[in-house]
Amino acid sequence: MRSLFIALSILSTSVFASTSMTISLDPVKGEVGKLNTIFVIDNSGSMTEYQQQVVKTIGAYFSKMTTMTDDYSIAVMSTDESERLYGVVSSDDSSPENSFARLVNSLGTAGSYNEKPLGVLSNNLLTLDSMNFFTPSSFTNVIIVSDEADQSEIDTTLLLKDLNDITGSQMMVNAFVGGASCSNAKNEAPVIKSIAQVTGGATYEICSDYRTAFEEMLNKVPNIGNVLALPARKIALPLSPLVESITVSYGSQMIPFGYFSSGWVYDDLTNEILFGSEVLLDQTQPEGTKLVITFEVAN
Repeated sequence: MRSLFIALSILSTSVFASTSMTISLDPVKGEVGKLNTIFVIDNSGSMTEYQQQVVKTIGAYFSKMTTMTDDYSIAVMSTDESERLYGVVSSDDSSPENSFARLVNSLGTAGSYNEKPLGVLSNNLLTLDSMNFFTPSSFTNVIIVSDEADQSEIDTTLLLKDLNDITGSQMMVNAFVGGASCSNAKNEAPVIKSIAQVTGGATYEICSDYRTAFEEMLNKVPNIGNVLALPARKIALPLSPLVESITVSYGSQMIPFGYFSSGWVYDDLTNEILFGSEVLLDQTQPEGTKLVITFEVAN
């Protein structure tokens, strides 16, 4: 994958007298883009055969994924809310498939019978973000594997908001859950099924062969080649601005103030511009258009 390049230029009308500053940044241009996958796998006592099914069929996921991109990361976590992230496998790993299998095998089946995949996912999003798991122009696929309904005490609307905001990317949720054909796993996990549907994902019976499901999931990942995106979700300013003077634009497109949606806010603690998860650059702007941040320097 072509390396992403960000050009930064800082201009002022006068080195000594002027208080007006401009930052110009090149947008990110992805060829295929990074693919993030988060596996949330039940580690309670009834899950041995289903964990083994994940390990047995994951080769199909890797085979398809590596034809789409050579930049990916895969996180593994359990459904036990008392536990944290088990680990991350990336395209930099010398043997990523084997590393993933070791992580899944390390889950065991001594976890809590109060399965909380959505709560665990929520608890680990900031941890993954701090590890630079999520990047601009990426796609995040969450895959839940559990034979029981989710028992998290969580507001699913807020969870979806966090997923959109923290991942900073397009995303979907897929799941392997109980079903009519599964003799030992009948619970169809309605909350998980609803979230999968809302995000454009799907649910599959946990007792099925996962190869076809993996293929279907990855077929839904958009080819984001040649799509221009923000250079970063957080852009540091070189000097403290007069906040009311800040403007952010991309050619004729003005990006409005306002977070958690299609705008930006200023963080005075870090001196950064923070962008919402739904900021989309206008693809019709002329080639070479830059993201421009202007502001007056505070005294």
